[in-house]
Amino acid sequence: MVEIGTQQRAPLSRKRVLDTAVALADEGGADALSMRRIAQALDVVPMALYKHGALIPVVDRTYALADTAEGLRHVERGHARGKAVIDVAAASESSAA
Repeated sequence: MVEIGTQQRAPLSRKRVLDTAVALADEGGADALSMRRIAQALDVVPMALYKHGALIPVVDRTYALADTAEGLRHVERGHARGKAVIDVAAASESSAA
């Protein structure tokens, strides 16, 4: 247990996050799930789920800024198996050259 003030809390783990997510989904359905709700149920801030390695973000594809519309179509069609990332740094670098 990790001591926080006078309260003790179990450390974050993938299993604990998954068990919490399943319990929330069982209670309110998959549409009721969000990072914020899972974090609230675990009494942590949402970013802690990533910071402690309990969740690992998956990048499906990266698109150049000029190809944002294509990226949005890919996500809207339901083909994405992770996050679509728009690379604005590449656009800045090419305009600076």
